[in-house]
Amino acid sequence: MNFDVKNLFKDGIVYGIGEILTRLTQFLILPLILAYLSPEQFGTADYFLSFKNFLTIILNVGMMTAILRVAAADKGYNQSEVVFSSFLITFIFGLVGIILLAFFSGGLSNLLLDTDLGTDFIISFATAWAYSMRLVILGVNRLNRTPGRFIILNLIDVTLYISLAYYLVSSPDGNYRSLLIANLISVLASLVIGFVLISKNITIKYNETVIKELISFGLAFLLINIVFSFLQISNRIFLKFDSSFSDLGILGLTTRLSLLVGSFIITPFSLAWLPFLNQSHSKPEFNESVNKIYVLFIGFVLLICILIQFTVVDILMLFNLNEYRGIDSYISYYTFGYLFFGLYYFFSGGIYIKNEKSKYTIIGIAVLLFNLVASFTMKGDNTLHSVGIISLVSYSLLAVLSWYFSKDIISVKLFSRDILWFLAVAIGFTIVLIVTQLMVSIEDTFKFYAVKYGILMVFSLLVLFKTFKIWRRV
Repeated sequence: MNFDVKNLFKDGIVYGIGEILTRLTQFLILPLILAYLSPEQFGTADYFLSFKNFLTIILNVGMMTAILRVAAADKGYNQSEVVFSSFLITFIFGLVGIILLAFFSGGLSNLLLDTDLGTDFIISFATAWAYSMRLVILGVNRLNRTPGRFIILNLIDVTLYISLAYYLVSSPDGNYRSLLIANLISVLASLVIGFVLISKNITIKYNETVIKELISFGLAFLLINIVFSFLQISNRIFLKFDSSFSDLGILGLTTRLSLLVGSFIITPFSLAWLPFLNQSHSKPEFNESVNKIYVLFIGFVLLICILIQFTVVDILMLFNLNEYRGIDSYISYYTFGYLFFGLYYFFSGGIYIKNEKSKYTIIGIAVLLFNLVASFTMKGDNTLHSVGIISLVSYSLLAVLSWYFSKDIISVKLFSRDILWFLAVAIGFTIVLIVTQLMVSIEDTFKFYAVKYGILMVFSLLVLFKTFKIWRRV
């Protein structure tokens, strides 16, 4: 087996295990939290938590990736100076932002929500500021290829968050704000621990050249990172214009369940992908390895998307969450959206290798304009379906543009025989499952679920057997 590919998957698996533990814990606690919050309350919390995620990307100013590039580059920079400079940049950006928000939070709340929830915007901003600095710490662990520490910090954060969230939400005065407060406390705790873990990697020394290098590279990623975050929050913003917090609650749970694709596959892959490219792009077997990775990626993500689509309602019914059972009509927009999001990371590696920063800007502007034009065109008629379709097309556009700009470096057969096999099997089994569910009465519970999960098992085994055969050829 190709040694570099082996390292890619080894790092990806380690990151993936951390994400699985993190998300699994969140998923298991979710029904307990939802038992105390109405869809409207959950929708309000989801709105501000999504706002926090959006701000985190902005306040980090691309430092998580900039560290990887600047510290690893052969320019004679001391890693500890790069780390300190990154912290300094994120600290100053956050400080300026929170001072401004203190004056304008009320107006922002009235503009977006037609009500005064300015305190919640401030809490969300403070949480995002802490997360932006913690991303610097995670970037250091990524640079030094210490995914174990990366996982530990995430687990500390999520474990403390979930424990506090459940305690506060279940208290007599618990409401949506309990989740926001729990999130702020948990990230501050993990931030402090993260500082301790990398304290040896920090030298308090001002280096203007390093700061300029970091900002230059970070800003190149800032727009595209803003677009990523905006895609995740824009559906909530525009849906809220035409709907209620109850629909936002349904959308919030839908997107969280779709994170089974994003967190378990896309995030680990993206974290391991750039170090792999740094190590392998100049080697003669690079093109062959990339083609195999592309096929494995498509096959495995298709498998997870289909499994989520046909099991999500059963999982919700298991926890007696009947008011959310309709999300199977919307979840495919987001699971397949993550498929294209992953392809963006895959293909944009070519832009990274060529260091063509302007291409990130072009992609970001194009996708942002499409999303805004499509969303404003639908304003007044936005539904859970329309915002889902706009999100899916936006992610698809990310993948197409990144492929176009990188095809000379990341050269793959888009529709090879193996890819067509995966597509045919996925489409075929989807049709069989839909027809079977229409023909078999749900009142005959045992027969219904036996047939359904029997078909899913056969589908899973076929795809896994195929991916295993391809893996052996890598």
